[in-house]
Amino acid sequence: MVALDEEIGTALEIETIYWHHTATGDTTATFDDFNLYLAYCPDDVLSTAFEDNYVPGTKTLVYHRDELVMQVYGGDWFSLELDSPFWYDGVRNLILEVTWSGGSGSIHNYHFNTPYTPCLLKAPTPDGPTGFLSSMRCQFMLEGSLMLQPATFGSIKVMLGTGAIQ
Repeated sequence: MVALDEEIGTALEIETIYWHHTATGDTTATFDDFNLYLAYCPDDVLSTAFEDNYVPGTKTLVYHRDELVMQVYGGDWFSLELDSPFWYDGVRNLILEVTWSGGSGSIHNYHFNTPYTPCLLKAPTPDGPTGFLSSMRCQFMLEGSLMLQPATFGSIKVMLGTGAIQ
């Protein structure tokens, strides 16, 4: 799925991604060969050809498990802490690609319809380079930190114990 730059609104080092679980009860699911990729997308509208949606050289594997077992509690947000943080520059669109080869169970998330098509979906079979577009997008949050550079602003120092402020 693609998130537009104006929806994200700021640059950050993405460290964790959260999704909002819809079920009222607890859910357990297993995903085989689970991968999460982040990348930049040059357009606001996705193509049905997966590889056409990436800025060349930016697709980055940020999370992988040979087998991922998730226990999600009803109505809660659940997260994946990335194996490798991803620097998002705040000015380009961001693609989140989630893949897995098999498993059992499912986890349903809150989603909403958008006026555009932010999701490109693909059924587990047949395997091919294209998918189908959807106007529904999962509710998700990005968590991370701003990578501010150390700098001196002004000249404010506090000397504790003397009552002096310089």
